[in-house]
Amino acid sequence: MNQQFIRTIVTNIEHDVSKLDIPKYIDKPEYVTNRKAGYSLQMIGWLLWIWLLLPLFTIVLWMYEFWVVHQYVMIPPIIAQVYNLRFIVLGISLLVVTLLLWASYNWYRFKDNERRLKMENTPLEEFVHFFGVTLADQQKMQSAKTLILHYDVQGQLCDFDIIGSQKLVL
Repeated sequence: MNQQFIRTIVTNIEHDVSKLDIPKYIDKPEYVTNRKAGYSLQMIGWLLWIWLLLPLFTIVLWMYEFWVVHQYVMIPPIIAQVYNLRFIVLGISLLVVTLLLWASYNWYRFKDNERRLKMENTPLEEFVHFFGVTLADQQKMQSAKTLILHYDVQGQLCDFDIIGSQKLVL
């Protein structure tokens, strides 16, 4: 990053706390009204998490584990392969249908809307003025077989070299 930019950021940081727009209740808990209701609601949430949701998650995960063990141990391998192939085909089909729906939507939305209009040709005088060359230099550059362009630090064309023979101009 630019050193001047970093220096500007560092010098613009406000260090005086009295000028900052900080609400008073953040630093002073006595300004918070109805603290007991907030603490009670927080306690009820933790109790629901510990006594209801964690056991439910545990039961669901145990059921999933039993299902996985049943799939690997109880079902013969050939049936399991067909069963897995069915899920793979279903997944690929869902992806294909999603892609087709998205392509249809985009075709319907943009079918009559030409977003990229053809650019008009730049007049020759404007072109040579933009690059800062003369009309004769432009004609030499256009007829050259190999052309080396030299740019300055700002990205402006400052010089060019023509190498090799002239190409045939029809």
